Amino acid sequence: MEGLEKILDAIAADAQKQSDEIVEEANNQAKAIKKESDDLSTAEYNSVVGKANERANRIIESADSFSEIDFRNKILSEKRVMIDRVFDKAVEKLVNLPDDKYLAVITALVKKYADNGEGELIFNSKDLKKATPSFVDALNKSLPSGKSVVISEKADDSIVGGFRIRYGNIEVNCAFDALCNEYRETATTNVAKILFD
Repeated sequence: MEGLEKILDAIAADAQKQSDEIVEEANNQAKAIKKESDDLSTAEYNSVVGKANERANRIIESADSFSEIDFRNKILSEKRVMIDRVFDKAVEKLVNLPDDKYLAVITALVKKYADNGEGELIFNSKDLKKATPSFVDALNKSLPSGKSVVISEKADDSIVGGFRIRYGNIEVNCAFDALCNEYRETATTNVAKILFD
């Protein structure tokens, strides 16, 4: 959060500087108009000064509004970056689980996403080594009747962690990053509450 505070302070300082410059410019314009109007009657002078002040106020209000919008956009952008990091860390944590816990997650996902018939599990090279015959036997015994899986001998290293399960021409993507992206929309609100409330 210290980085976010520094960003917020920098944005606030930048907004204040812009606002000060606009006020100074408006004051200079008002002074120039006043100098030109010295020869005018008091009524004309007051009218010109009044219009200059109105214009200066509009410029200041516009600058403040722009600075506030810019400030909010920068905060929102930084929040998005932080939320993306949380999801990336979640995938990283899953990928780096100890083997027994990792295989327990794989088992839970297979149970959830397995369909009737025999599915083919596709792992990356690293995870293919973990999918021992005893693991596959235990996995199949845990599945309901009519559902089973085999392990593809061909690895797909585009899968960071997790697996894909294939039934003929149909594949279900159970890669950790894909699952995170699937739940990202609903989970983003909760993550934002945890990070920023």
